[in-house]
Amino acid sequence: MTSSITTKSAQFLQEIQVRRSHYQLAKTPALLSDSQLEHLVQQVAKHSPTSFNSQSSRLVLLLGTDHTHLWSQTVPHALEEHISDPASLQRNLNRLKGFADAAGTVLFFESEKIVDELKSRTPQYAPLFREFSDHASGMAQIHLWTALSLEGYGANLQHYKQANELILKKYHLPSDWRLTAQLVFGVPQGEPKVKDFVPDEERVRKFGCSTA
Repeated sequence: MTSSITTKSAQFLQEIQVRRSHYQLAKTPALLSDSQLEHLVQQVAKHSPTSFNSQSSRLVLLLGTDHTHLWSQTVPHALEEHISDPASLQRNLNRLKGFADAAGTVLFFESEKIVDELKSRTPQYAPLFREFSDHASGMAQIHLWTALSLEGYGANLQHYKQANELILKKYHLPSDWRLTAQLVFGVPQGEPKVKDFVPDEERVRKFGCSTA
């Protein structure tokens, strides 16, 4: 039994390690069909955990011209409205073309209506529900990122929250949806940078022993 559990855990850990940040992405060749991508996003949204099973996470899949428009029009316009320093604005705008060159984007939102309902129903936890909501979004993000990586895609996570209102307006989405992240994905061009790690002992500590 021990070796079986170890083998299963090792496979899961290998799958986690496949997920890396890729910034040089292409649109082709298509690794999954549009319907397969939609199904993948639906399954992640359905099965990723949420506090009190609130199911507060909302995901939007953008492909084709909608994906390109996000990075060539929507986000640039949002940045122009929110960043007054010309040099800072230009640095941000220069990064966006690489995202537009990718195959698609998944937008992650959290429903503030659901969060507010949780606060009303369980006031003793009210100060924590926004944090719980962010945790739920983060788990959905890592699940989808890993799943896409296993299908051969590369991806990177962005946080251009300035575009929230413009996105809601363009797609007629509910006004209570709060944008938390954008997962940009495509066909990876090259390998990710080598990752350095601090010693395990600096990040994980153990106290006690389960054996006599």
